[in-house]
Amino acid sequence: MKVRLWLTRRLFSKPRITFFDRIPIRNKLIIFFLLLSLVPILIIGSLSFVSLRQAMVEKFKEYSLKESTQTVGYMQLKLNEFENIAVQLYLNKEFNEAVSNYIINSISAPDAAQAITSFYNNYMISYPDIFAFMLISDYPSPTPLIVCKDYKEELLAFSTQLKTTEFYRGLRTVGGGIAWGPPAKIDGENFLFLARHLTNQETGENLGVLMIIVDEEKIDYVLNSSIYRDISLSLDNIPQYSIVIDSQGTIISTPYKPEIGNNIAQYLERMEPLTRLLSGEVSDRDYGSEINQGTFITLLQHQPVLITYQSIASKVGIGGKSGWNLLNITLLSYLYAEANTIGYTALFIGVIFVVLAICISVLVSSSISKPLNEVVTAMTQAEEGVISVRVGIKAHNELGRLSASFNQMLEKIGILIADTKQAINSLLQR
Repeated sequence: MKVRLWLTRRLFSKPRITFFDRIPIRNKLIIFFLLLSLVPILIIGSLSFVSLRQAMVEKFKEYSLKESTQTVGYMQLKLNEFENIAVQLYLNKEFNEAVSNYIINSISAPDAAQAITSFYNNYMISYPDIFAFMLISDYPSPTPLIVCKDYKEELLAFSTQLKTTEFYRGLRTVGGGIAWGPPAKIDGENFLFLARHLTNQETGENLGVLMIIVDEEKIDYVLNSSIYRDISLSLDNIPQYSIVIDSQGTIISTPYKPEIGNNIAQYLERMEPLTRLLSGEVSDRDYGSEINQGTFITLLQHQPVLITYQSIASKVGIGGKSGWNLLNITLLSYLYAEANTIGYTALFIGVIFVVLAICISVLVSSSISKPLNEVVTAMTQAEEGVISVRVGIKAHNELGRLSASFNQMLEKIGILIADTKQAINSLLQR
């Protein structure tokens, strides 16, 4: 019964007029042409754009790791240069005797100071990157012996503060080894220092600490020489640069000088990829292993960046005597610049295709809808009794045949009406 009722309703009820049925044919054709032209462009363009950006990032990661390895090599050479000086002085018998006399024997201290100063001056002439030498006694006296290019009073005050730090106290536990200290700010300038604890080679008595002080800009130039050679760049528009952080995440060297001494965690949105590296979980066999290097994307001060990290190896373990790590930072906007250019070009071409599609769809839809509207108008007039109306479509297609058939229909209806009137009049005249 229900099935019969449903069939009855389906057969005899009025068909539902949907929203799509209310859309004029002209608009349907325009929408069809737009979809036909835009959808493939949008799909192919989007896939190509995303694939291109991803391919560029992957390629740059590979390139950046190779470039970082090269930069690490330059850093090793520079650090080894200073470390070798400390080793040479440590092994030099005359220098050690002069240090012992200066710290322990107050009578011969003036002559010893002159000898030590001579050693220092010779190295500063041979190695112009060295800013200063300092010899700090483990005892209250004598005063630190300083040979420097500038800031002697400031360096003297710095040496006094340094003796109260955990770093200085930990130098004795290194056992004569070399250690790089945290960055120091002296009169507004940033400096890095290498320290080595000295003992009397005959008696084993503690003497003091030998320090080699280097201007941070010397290290920064090794890392970012391309930036400083390009006079068109400023700190506001550096697309790619390198920094050095220590095992605690403290920034050791960077083109952005106010950030030196701060922790890198202050600027990065996430630190997880660096956790293993900073925790000391590194390979002591191959500093190019996956543990000691890698890449990741994050936000640096709210800017998307690609970071390539790598430990700076030296003769003693990975990270060496410094425990430093290199971070190469590249703005994603710089990486995506070419892809964005291609994307904008594709978008411009897409807009052109949209305009063409609209023009073509308007022309095509007009060529169809205009004759149909003419037929509809004629049918409306015929419905109102104007059977003399004719459709003037001259085309050798379906619309032309429709027009001809409609005109013939009206003509036959007119003849039929005329014949009917004539028959009626003949009957009335009888």
